Amino acid sequence: SNLSPTPKLASIQSQQVAMVSTLRGNQGEAVKNICLVTPEITNTYDELVNFSEIKVNKPLIYINSPSQKLSIIKNGSIIWESSDISGPIRWPVKAIQKGDNILLKIKPINVPRGLETRIRLLPSDESFLDLDLLANGLKDNQNKWIREINKNVKTDKVLALSLLFSEFAPKTDKILNAKEQLIENTKCK
Repeated sequence: SNLSPTPKLASIQSQQVAMVSTLRGNQGEAVKNICLVTPEITNTYDELVNFSEIKVNKPLIYINSPSQKLSIIKNGSIIWESSDISGPIRWPVKAIQKGDNILLKIKPINVPRGLETRIRLLPSDESFLDLDLLANGLKDNQNKWIREINKNVKTDKVLALSLLFSEFAPKTDKILNAKEQLIENTKCK
């Protein structure tokens, strides 16, 4: 079959997301941005927190700007933190539940102290999928995986990329090439 996720994934671009100052002394700093592929920002509240509605319980985090510190905060407590982050990161902690209050803090290393990007992940009211359950239903069938990824590229980029980079995705040439091409196409400019 010529079925491939690559052409549809080519339409995915990274977003420029502004950093905000958490310190009074940085208020005059020029606005700096980070490059983010996913989660997708749906709106910004008061220029301090960005919001991303997610429809999957284990969203992929894909930051293109190099050398960052990423913190995942659940209900006010840091549950995961890592430095020198670049590229796609599978959801590294327990799956998100509907009532969870999840905040991502992204702090690039080479910017003044106190500049960061904040993203609140909002589980969708409409549909909220279990990524492992979905992956289990696709089994090891490459064509099912590709169809599911392609079906979601336009309507739910986070779900499509969470599937593409899932640990359960088949390790076939088409899937691996699609990952490589996506990484190349979404480089921060």
